[in-house]
Amino acid sequence: MLPILDCIVLGAGPAGATTAHHLAGFGRGVLLLDRARLPRTKPCGGGVPPQTARWLGFDLSPAVSARVTRMRVTWRLGDPVEGDLGTREPLLMVRRDLFDHFLVRRAADQGALVRDGTAWTALRPDREGWTAELAEGPPLRARYPVAADGALGRAPRNLGFPPLKHAVAGALEGETPWAMTDTATAHLDFGTLSRGYLWNFPKADGWSLGGGVFRGSARVDLRGVVEQYARAFGIAREDLRVAAHPLHLWDGRQDLHGHRSLLAGEAACLVDPFTGVGILPAVMSGVLAAQAVHAALAAGPEALPGYTREVHRHWGREMVWARRLARAFYRAPALAYRLAVKQEGAIGAIGRVLCGEATYAALARCAIPRLLGTG
Repeated sequence: MLPILDCIVLGAGPAGATTAHHLAGFGRGVLLLDRARLPRTKPCGGGVPPQTARWLGFDLSPAVSARVTRMRVTWRLGDPVEGDLGTREPLLMVRRDLFDHFLVRRAADQGALVRDGTAWTALRPDREGWTAELAEGPPLRARYPVAADGALGRAPRNLGFPPLKHAVAGALEGETPWAMTDTATAHLDFGTLSRGYLWNFPKADGWSLGGGVFRGSARVDLRGVVEQYARAFGIAREDLRVAAHPLHLWDGRQDLHGHRSLLAGEAACLVDPFTGVGILPAVMSGVLAAQAVHAALAAGPEALPGYTREVHRHWGREMVWARRLARAFYRAPALAYRLAVKQEGAIGAIGRVLCGEATYAALARCAIPRLLGTG
């Protein structure tokens, strides 16, 4: 009989690495498994709210590329609004290959086993947990697997989860080297991209520039629109390395626990339906997944439903308001820009939400009546 681990985490992104780090910190035997060789690239703007570090419990400075304290927002590349975020802490900017690998190394330092470049071919339950068949080498056994393999991952289905409800968003993001003179200002544009927005986020050595469509399923030439946006910053098409990727946005509460198993990060559809932000909920779900597995190892699988409740308490209630705000904003973005974004203090209000110093609920209660013409 093969030896059995306490937990196997399928996917080494922020959700998986966080789960492994915290479980290892509890003294549990955990293996972090990923089919890619690490570090690996990940298309992402790389915005990290400062409360992410508080969830993790350690300093993120070694992985931070820039700190944003200002924002410039435009409507179809014009009519700008600019100001300070007005937050106690800046919005952190990271390169995802470096950031994700930093979290993986912290998990390894804590005692987690890490196997990259290793693909699994099947997951099957047994009397004590689950067995993962590998493409190469002997199988692995674990009492509790955690699926953290992203929007297109196979693990949830193979662990017996039904299809999860979610809203699908499309995003395209590119990196370009640049001699940076201002790493404190993030740029957003509304209106150029229908039912979404464009972004240009500073890093120490260049820009992370992209766009996302967050409402509806209209066909959009994302690459063409992003390249047009890049030209506004003097960036030539040949200098922009872009990659497209889907996002599975939060679209309502659902069970994230199954038969001796959990879902975390984007595998659990924990992506902000208004902004597409996914790093903070990935880390948060990783911490909560580790706590739930630790409790289940002590008290039995009856402890797992508490994970779904905790995710909803910490994240889902806010996302109810984020979804309402997204529906109102993207229904009439020109009106929303005029009545909400261009109002005095709007940049600070947005900044406080992005940095976790204010809630979507408070922002939505103020903004939605304006957008609907009732306030």
